[in-house]
Amino acid sequence: MNNRFMKPCLIFFMPCLLFFLLSCATATRADVTLAVPQVNLPKDELPHPAAPVEWWYYAGHLQDAQGRTYGVMASFFTAKMGNLPTNHFMIYALTEKTEKKFHSGSIIQKSMIDIMRTIADNPPPALKKMVGPDFFDLDNVEKHHAIMKEKPVVMKDQLAIKYEENFFRKTKGNDRNFTGWEYRTKITGSDFSYSLTMVPARGPMFVNGIGNVGLSESEDMYYYSFTRLDTTGTISVNGETREVTGTIWYDHQFGSMAGPEDPVGWDWFCLQLEDGTDMNLSALRKLRTGERFNRLGTIQRADGRVSVVHDLIIEPLDSWTSPDTGITYPSGWKLALPSLNTSFTVKPDLKGQEMRAFGPFRAIWEGSCTVEGVVDGVVVKGLAYTELVGYAFKPVE
Repeated sequence: MNNRFMKPCLIFFMPCLLFFLLSCATATRADVTLAVPQVNLPKDELPHPAAPVEWWYYAGHLQDAQGRTYGVMASFFTAKMGNLPTNHFMIYALTEKTEKKFHSGSIIQKSMIDIMRTIADNPPPALKKMVGPDFFDLDNVEKHHAIMKEKPVVMKDQLAIKYEENFFRKTKGNDRNFTGWEYRTKITGSDFSYSLTMVPARGPMFVNGIGNVGLSESEDMYYYSFTRLDTTGTISVNGETREVTGTIWYDHQFGSMAGPEDPVGWDWFCLQLEDGTDMNLSALRKLRTGERFNRLGTIQRADGRVSVVHDLIIEPLDSWTSPDTGITYPSGWKLALPSLNTSFTVKPDLKGQEMRAFGPFRAIWEGSCTVEGVVDGVVVKGLAYTELVGYAFKPVE
């Protein structure tokens, strides 16, 4: 999700490696006027078999009749390296905000382990001291990831993806009346499950104004968001099924990324404010130095106006060290967009929202948050999701 490319995530598994190998070009433009989108909907909702990487991601906030609140996220990935077969994998999570509990999981194809092991035998320079053949040993991988037993399903003529018991599909809508569209999903974890129906409350937002966030003229990474999906469904946890309602943010990215000289990570935020404003904010980060670059903010207001800015400031306010992996992540952020006279404080609903990642990053932080701030002198509040990739990086000497 510029950008995060990058939520997929990163991010995890194969894109983890692909994103780890991004090359970077800084962007210096301030606020820009929108051009004609390079994404063609609904056609581009369908899978793009030729794309080296593609994913469908959603995350959002739900509440049950008893007032208990939840965060949910899932991302379905496809990745293709050269002439090798396409690989499929996914990550998913549930945050029980009220109970302060976090659940997550990932599913990968076994063929990905063989590919990663081959890469580890002769890794790019940036990875040499991070991975070895034992890193992708099957027994070691299975400690943190489920291996697909069923053949993954990605339909070519419709948006319908199924990895094991988990699916994401479009069930209604094929025209420009986006409010008539409908999506359904089901996620089954080891200790929870949820089933949701999601309907767009507004039309799509094309990230970077044109729906293309490629870092150079030779690459295209297409990216659009449905920032508000009105959502109903059920969550099952602790042996109890609960009806829920809320709002989901949905991203779809597909395309290619160039190869790198230095490994990179990223910080990504999606903000849904109570005044109807939605923000997709991200910055890449050079892992050896911590320097942020390629800062990008795409802002969609309640009346449909969209701004694109490149002056995002990110200041971590605290940190959290995972007792599981030992990785230290920032925890709480001060965000600012000076060109829009805007600043926010983003706080995690739970510090421990770390997810295991298949690949050299080992893990990412992907979590539900709250946001408070000031937009052009007006105090605002809202909900957010944050993705942090690359904090497990160990510098190569």
